[in-house]
Amino acid sequence: MSNLSPSFVGVDVASAHLDIALHPQNIHFRVPNNEAGLDDCLKRLQRLTISAVAMEATGGMERLAASRFQAAGYAVHVLNPRRISNWRQVVARQAKTDRIDALLIAEFAATVPLRQTHVTTPQQRILRDLAARREQIVIAITNSKKQLVRAIVPVIRQSIERQIAFCTQESTRIEREMESIFRQDAGLMRQHELLESIPGIGKLSAMLILAELPEVAFLPPKKLASLVGVAPHPLHSGTKTTKARITGGRARIRSKCYMMAHGSIVHNPWMKTYAHRLLARGKSRREVNIACINKLLHVAHAVLIRDKPWQPEPPIQKNLDQMT
Repeated sequence: MSNLSPSFVGVDVASAHLDIALHPQNIHFRVPNNEAGLDDCLKRLQRLTISAVAMEATGGMERLAASRFQAAGYAVHVLNPRRISNWRQVVARQAKTDRIDALLIAEFAATVPLRQTHVTTPQQRILRDLAARREQIVIAITNSKKQLVRAIVPVIRQSIERQIAFCTQESTRIEREMESIFRQDAGLMRQHELLESIPGIGKLSAMLILAELPEVAFLPPKKLASLVGVAPHPLHSGTKTTKARITGGRARIRSKCYMMAHGSIVHNPWMKTYAHRLLARGKSRREVNIACINKLLHVAHAVLIRDKPWQPEPPIQKNLDQMT
């Protein structure tokens, strides 16, 4: 392998293996998707000048590779698969194999300016997995309660009630495990305390924010809104003008943010005043909720970046007023 020209690395992730491609050298090799395979991959790449490493988000299977590449000092980009799919159409690449996909990702990284992805720490990855499992259990409890309403046969009702009780215990156990992780990490615990100081964000909500949105401590609020999926995007073409809509984002944390915004409107006089002002302007309830989530993200970012608890007068009032 030559190290004269910078290389862009594309990684196609599968559960069993990783396909590694280098652009512009057009080099390809495959390694197992485990610690030993990544050790081998990093040894092969250490003689090269690597500009960036890019891979698609694949439901968590990319996390090990992303963390190892970043620990080795490489700029890592975890991409939305839709971006690679769109790029495939741009370059009119019809064939699809793991090798071709890895090369395609490497070409994309070499052509399109990318923002380095924040790769979470082991504790944050555990928290996110626990939050995801808790969400599954909560959904199961909700579905079971719906079934219980319609159940008539006593044996079935008892079975559903036992299932609800078991799932409730599991949910509590997971929440305690999350609390234990926070107590063991002074930095995470401090961030949790700062978020919990904001009216409308309780103990569990603060844990879920830090588990599902660890970028809240350093990304600008507008980028946070895009990550959550509450950033309105304009839709204008020619003479056609369509109201801006929100799209994409992380569904789990977005649903939690709706509940947090509602609680903040109820318990935070400042947020309540803001919401009523928007309603007086003719905004719909949905638009008000989205605006309140954006404002809540601004405040959460502010208290973390300044390392100061929330105050009755928001520390970023000027910026918040500009948003409205």
